[in-house]
Amino acid sequence: MADWFKYDTRRYFLLGARFFFGLWLLYVGLFKWISIGPISFVNLITGDFDKTWSPHFLNVFLGWLILIAEPTLSLLILSGWRPRLVWSLAALFMFMLV
Repeated sequence: MADWFKYDTRRYFLLGARFFFGLWLLYVGLFKWISIGPISFVNLITGDFDKTWSPHFLNVFLGWLILIAEPTLSLLILSGWRPRLVWSLAALFMFMLV
């Protein structure tokens, strides 16, 4: 029998949250790379945000940050490496997107 069947409730919930959020973030990140394409996605971000007060170079940086951060954070979440740090970075990233 697998070790994770012996987890207490808290640890089992965290495993599920890690699994589902990590897979969702990986899907979202890979969708942008495969379906939209990196250059098209950055152009989409800059096209929308260039109409605001935000400078163009920050919009380009934001587009590339999103493209790189989503798959990277998802793989780190799924791996379970330094969970407090990775979840803090993921929360900061989600706050930035809002």
